[in-house]
Amino acid sequence: MDYHRYSESWNKIFEIGLREDVIELDFTSEALFKVTGHRAVRAKLVARKPLIWAGSGAVAAVKNISMSRGISLDIYDQTLDGVLVEENAVIAEFVSHPAWILSFERTLINIASYFSGIATQTNRFVRQVKSKNLILPPRVTLTRKTLPGFRSLAIYSVVQGGGYPHRVNLASGVLIKENHIYSFGSLEAAVKSAKSVAPHGLKIEVEVKNKKEIEVALEVGVDGILLDNFSPGLVAEAIKQIKEYKNKDSSSKRPDPFIEVSGGITEENIADYAIEGVDVISVGSITHSVKSSNLTLLFDPD
Repeated sequence: MDYHRYSESWNKIFEIGLREDVIELDFTSEALFKVTGHRAVRAKLVARKPLIWAGSGAVAAVKNISMSRGISLDIYDQTLDGVLVEENAVIAEFVSHPAWILSFERTLINIASYFSGIATQTNRFVRQVKSKNLILPPRVTLTRKTLPGFRSLAIYSVVQGGGYPHRVNLASGVLIKENHIYSFGSLEAAVKSAKSVAPHGLKIEVEVKNKKEIEVALEVGVDGILLDNFSPGLVAEAIKQIKEYKNKDSSSKRPDPFIEVSGGITEENIADYAIEGVDVISVGSITHSVKSSNLTLLFDPD
């Protein structure tokens, strides 16, 4: 994925950050003009702790906004997204007037550290899954548990960390969950009704709670089964049940449903859910409980 495709989103959130800081009334930075005039300085964006970098769009937004305001800004040695950055490594260098650098400093760090935090946390989950050395390891995906206005950039950051998009919005897939089943009266009625209105190319996935619901989902022919809040042991049992059903109904030409696991997935237990037969492990915490990466912007005394 190319961060340039999301330039409008990066620019938008960066402008919001600058407006919130009311940089036009930054009297501390304004006072610098009396001392430094228009002399430029060099500042380095540094990783205080190791991270997966996913902030190139924020850096590009600084350049775009500087150009739109007629402010001179040069950027050097920018790190590519998706790269592991070691502790104390320089991610990018900025050359401009100190007042302008100090005006965008906090906005840049806030945005870049948040999305790099998503990439970094995703990468930890992905590495745990890969440690099982499965032939076809499950994909680690995010969920729709994202802040409004941030979803496209959250998806981008998850991909930089080695994860995958999932159902990016309500139109990109039919996911029948517990409240839908309750509203329709039964799982079977919910699936049949969804099939009657959904575009023919759209996959239909259903959330199940027990073996009986798995059986019903298989009978009505869903494209995917979500095992929500199953223990690893119950996931293994569910996969066995699905295989046995397919073997029993060997004449069926329906493709095997994909298997998603979600609910209560942590960095400590995700490897336990990396089971042969699981296709997707969706994790809400990589976006809704992310810890921002530790970045700082330092003026270069040289």
